[in-house]
Amino acid sequence: QESRGLGDVYKRQLFGVLSTILFPWAVGKIGISAASMIFIFWEGACLAVGGVLIHFYTFTRVLFRVLFLVVIVLSRPGLYGFGIGEVQLCQLGVAENKRGIIGSVETSLTSLATLLTYIAGIVARKPENFKWLMWGSIACVNTGVLLFALWNMIWSFQTKMHSHHSIHNERHHIQLHTKELEDELNGINSMHTHPYFRRRGKQSNPARDIN
Repeated sequence: QESRGLGDVYKRQLFGVLSTILFPWAVGKIGISAASMIFIFWEGACLAVGGVLIHFYTFTRVLFRVLFLVVIVLSRPGLYGFGIGEVQLCQLGVAENKRGIIGSVETSLTSLATLLTYIAGIVARKPENFKWLMWGSIACVNTGVLLFALWNMIWSFQTKMHSHHSIHNERHHIQLHTKELEDELNGINSMHTHPYFRRRGKQSNPARDIN
């Protein structure tokens, strides 16, 4: 059991490192939003395939169980890669004065979901109920896939280079870039790249969209 536990740790470390390599490469090719979408879709698809394998097997049960474990392991890069993307999207696209609020809500919802999984395991503790717990987990993950896809359809992550002089009337924007403004007044780094979310179909206005 100890060696099996160590093996699981090594697998998580391996695929964690793999994600840190693949995700930045994907971001460089297609952008952070699209890369995050592909990684979470990969995770959801692998889990769905695993659910089908373990639920509808008709012969050679050991084979299907092995395949189930394989696709679960293959889903890990999707999980870890999307985790990196989600953190980066929050850090880059959310106003600094709102990150704490969003982070707190995210942590609270994650804790609530974890609590619900514990409750579900207690209520459906019999082995024959495992498949329903499995499908519940798969449904939650793929609901996340659909919600993130919907979010990507509504919002676009963009960047724009500008100086504070170009939008000096936007007090809120200047408050979000106190250090950049100070550097600019001192003649240092007069231009900077500003990431922001823009609602698709609307005219771009970084100072407005970050509010």
